Amino acid sequence: MIFDVFGAAAVDAFDLDPRMVERAQRRLSSRGPRVRLWVGDAAAIAAPEAVYDAVFDFGIIHHVPDWRAVLAEVYRVLRPGGLLYAEEPLAGILNHPLLHRLFVHPVEDRFDLTFWR
Repeated sequence: MIFDVFGAAAVDAFDLDPRMVERAQRRLSSRGPRVRLWVGDAAAIAAPEAVYDAVFDFGIIHHVPDWRAVLAEVYRVLRPGGLLYAEEPLAGILNHPLLHRLFVHPVEDRFDLTFWR
């Protein structure tokens, strides 16, 4: 999606789960050296400061108990004027009783609309 919709020249991506990185490597192998994948932690991004034009979050940050550390890392690796594209459920959704039965998510100190203003 980042290549096709946003026109990225290159994509660096990581996941905490090595199995997901392996799956992504297989799926994206046709992209060649334009894709770099590794096992990594969003709270400690293995990249220099101010290197990315954009960072994409596809519903990951809410899984991290210390989500502020993730946002600090995103800020650190973004170039001045860089953008964070994020898709995240808000606290009201994460604290819904049905969601608690289906999934395990941190529920304390979740962000809400006031954070994004």
